[in-house]
Amino acid sequence: MINKHIDTFLYLISFLATIAALSVLVYFQYFYAPPLPDNAIESQKFIEGEKENSYPKEFELKQIIVNLKSKSKRLRFLEIKIFLVPYDQAHKKTLEQNQDLIYDSIIDIASGMDPDELNTLSGKLILQSRIVADLNKLLKTKIVKELHLSRYVVI
Repeated sequence: MINKHIDTFLYLISFLATIAALSVLVYFQYFYAPPLPDNAIESQKFIEGEKENSYPKEFELKQIIVNLKSKSKRLRFLEIKIFLVPYDQAHKKTLEQNQDLIYDSIIDIASGMDPDELNTLSGKLILQSRIVADLNKLLKTKIVKELHLSRYVVI
């Protein structure tokens, strides 16, 4: 007899839960209509989002010519033009203030590499990653996001 009352109670609870779930489903399917977005508000949000995601302008360095160590008696040089991409536009001032340290770091890294290595694509990528890592370490914070080379000639 107790089991019959428990079974009836469980059936009733199960039936009520099913009815509640079904009524929520019917409400959202037939009666609830989400508000349509306002074009003016959405376009303003888009413009503000673009301002946040805009790519910072590059910081241009002057052309650098680096004397490379060579195993032969022939003199070897690396001629590069570098553009630094900061994480934030506010970091450009820091880059301007530390230009001398940046040039020294670039010359130091490039002159320590072999000319034959610099003449390969992998050597170019290694040079880029070393310069970015060294500049961020030198400036004691992550300022340089990327480095672009517009002129890269190993002579």
